[in-house]
Amino acid sequence: MPPVRIGAVLLAAIGLAGCSVNLSAEHYTTKEEKTFQVSGTPELVLSTFDGSIEVRSWDKPEIRATFEKNAESADIAKNLVVKSEQSGNRITIDAVRPEPYSGISINSNRSVNLILSVPRKINLQAKSGDGGVRLEGLEGRIDVKSGDGGINGHDLAGDVYVRTGDGAVTLDSVNGRLDLNTGDGGIQVGGTLTKLSAHTGDGSVSVRASQGSRTDDDWDVTSGDGSVTLELPDGFSASVDAHTGDGGITVEGLPLPTPTGESKDTLRGSMGAGGKTLRLRTGDGGIRLRKI
Repeated sequence: MPPVRIGAVLLAAIGLAGCSVNLSAEHYTTKEEKTFQVSGTPELVLSTFDGSIEVRSWDKPEIRATFEKNAESADIAKNLVVKSEQSGNRITIDAVRPEPYSGISINSNRSVNLILSVPRKINLQAKSGDGGVRLEGLEGRIDVKSGDGGINGHDLAGDVYVRTGDGAVTLDSVNGRLDLNTGDGGIQVGGTLTKLSAHTGDGSVSVRASQGSRTDDDWDVTSGDGSVTLELPDGFSASVDAHTGDGGITVEGLPLPTPTGESKDTLRGSMGAGGKTLRLRTGDGGIRLRKI
């Protein structure tokens, strides 16, 4: 069928169904702001159906939240619902998924970005259905998830849990225990680490463990398809168990032999006093261990 007739048939069908059509939807943004007084270490729970989340610390005993609402019209943006509730030191903020479109709108997008300033010491849960997450200057239990989006963090301390279905994970100046997972994307980590679990389905993993890092618990670094690089400080102790399905293993400046010959894809041995396991795996890619 010629393109003109296809378009006519489509528009006729839409008209019969009683739908409206917007082929050139514009983009509108409105903002709302709320402030919550807190004391001690607050509990903060954030969620948005679609949109980015940004949480940064400041030196005030309060949480200031900005809701940035985006839609194809000013009225629709203004009426996107964000529920918030405070019970003592626990604050919950939820950007609710809107009702389905009443018509067909091309190039339209409804989302709510959450932007927060918070005390440094905080226990945080944050989830975006589709959007990136950025964290800075936080200390406590930090648990963040995204269905589709990268996750970035700077100057974090405590127990950090990260999950994203599709996106890179980048953390620097981190101090504590990390549990990181991405379905598709690279992982880059730098800081003083006492436990590390880092997994990607497809992407490289790069870890720079600063002086003072140690294996209080097992470390486990895995890539389904990508290289793995670990930079370790002098005096680091662990029982190393490394294997690559397709790629070599190299060691630079550490008290471990570099595998050669038929065993070049596997390395097992102790560093320092040995102890907990440092497990490295990649399905396809090289493994590199080097001294900082």
